[in-house]
Amino acid sequence: MIAAVAQPKAAMWLRVAVWTTLGLAALCGIAACIDVLAHDIPSDPVEPTILAAQVGLSHGVPLYASSSWQAPPYQVNLYGPVFYYLGAWALRGLGQGVSFLPGRLVSLCALMACLAALWRFSRHHLQLPRAYAAGALVLSMGYPVVSMHAVLNRVDMVAVALAICGFVLAQERGKKSWFSPVLLVLALYTKPTAIAAPAAVFMTRLWRNQRRAAMAFAVSCVALAAIALAGLWLQSDGGFVTAVFVFNRNHLHVQGGLDRIQLAAAALTLPLACALALSSLANGKEMERPVSVYLLLATCVAFLVVLNVGAYLNVFLESGMIMGPVLSSVLFRQRRNVEIHCVALAAGAITLVASARGLQDGHRDREERMGWEPELRRIMTGKRVLTVDCSPALRVGAELMVIEPYIFTRLVESHRIDPDAVLAMIREEKVDVIATGTDLERGTAPAWSPAMRETILAHYRLRRAMGNDLFLYQPRHVEPNPSTDDPTRPARIAGSESE
Repeated sequence: MIAAVAQPKAAMWLRVAVWTTLGLAALCGIAACIDVLAHDIPSDPVEPTILAAQVGLSHGVPLYASSSWQAPPYQVNLYGPVFYYLGAWALRGLGQGVSFLPGRLVSLCALMACLAALWRFSRHHLQLPRAYAAGALVLSMGYPVVSMHAVLNRVDMVAVALAICGFVLAQERGKKSWFSPVLLVLALYTKPTAIAAPAAVFMTRLWRNQRRAAMAFAVSCVALAAIALAGLWLQSDGGFVTAVFVFNRNHLHVQGGLDRIQLAAAALTLPLACALALSSLANGKEMERPVSVYLLLATCVAFLVVLNVGAYLNVFLESGMIMGPVLSSVLFRQRRNVEIHCVALAAGAITLVASARGLQDGHRDREERMGWEPELRRIMTGKRVLTVDCSPALRVGAELMVIEPYIFTRLVESHRIDPDAVLAMIREEKVDVIATGTDLERGTAPAWSPAMRETILAHYRLRRAMGNDLFLYQPRHVEPNPSTDDPTRPARIAGSESE
């Protein structure tokens, strides 16, 4: 009798511990999002290139004109047009000038829409109580990848929100489900890898022997996608297909991809959710199968994409958002299972540590960059610049030679452009400032071609190391300025390389 009473009490206290831990992780995630919004400096290497396209659009520059990548600053916009236009409209409407905030507010609105869709799905389709439906949102917000990328000026959150909203609408009955293909195609034209949601809808309808509905859904998606593709092809004179589908074919980098998979799985909630999703397919309720299929497909797509050069943890954003309902549903169904809650507590504790560490490191890096930003803009004002981060140059009206060095390298490798003009300007020391993300003398620099790296080192000298990820080079003929230049590498940076 005592043992029978003790087990429910143990389960109850375990539930409290699990949700307290996950709630703290979610608070860290929310704090990280607020911190990103409060610092108008890049929190990610891709944000500046997206901002450059949005600034261009707000001034009437076309997105996919082939002329944009045939001459300085060699700009290629690698994603579908949806987020670029939303960000440009927000930039123009808010009148912020060259700022990350408008695009980040677009991502914030997408995050809110995504959480609303997950709430509805948890309540109406998984039939979870309010507390566990809220728990699904807590689980998603506590995953470190979500807090790192949810409110950035990037395409990811808008693509994920459109995909999840389209997925949820596809589960509705009646005319509401008709709008699902529209949202899913918009997601695809926000980010071309957003294919997991439509694939999950199609597969679950086949699973349920709804063949006619599955075919109607597939035909609708293909027809809408084909119409959009034809329109963009004609509007851009083929530039859209070249930019988004040809230039986006990156080389494989398996070792780097495996390292990023390890980072994504370090917060154990995602691996746990995937394991439980597999279990739900075999033993779970019918209502859990669509979201389980979706999570597994999204994670498989992320695994494939992250093996490419240039991919990062943002590819796991969709999995991070959709895992919330999967985990919360299992925790509700197994709410008296002590073993399940012990595993969840361990995963939650590790997730909390990862979220807290991400908040601390992100805030420190942003504060450090904010300290350097005024000097960085002063150095670039009125200069000809070759930089890995184009945002300071855009803000002060500097002449940009290259929007993004990695894109320039890919254009050279695909024989789309001749690099000699840029290399000649570097050899003649006509570029005033070169800003790299790595110390070219010490580390590898995949964004810079070997020829460009060697030419820079032959004709330029490292003048400043601004933190751990921004290194300023100026021509060797320019006399050092003892008050601003720091030709020796700071001890903190040298120490961090050897750790």
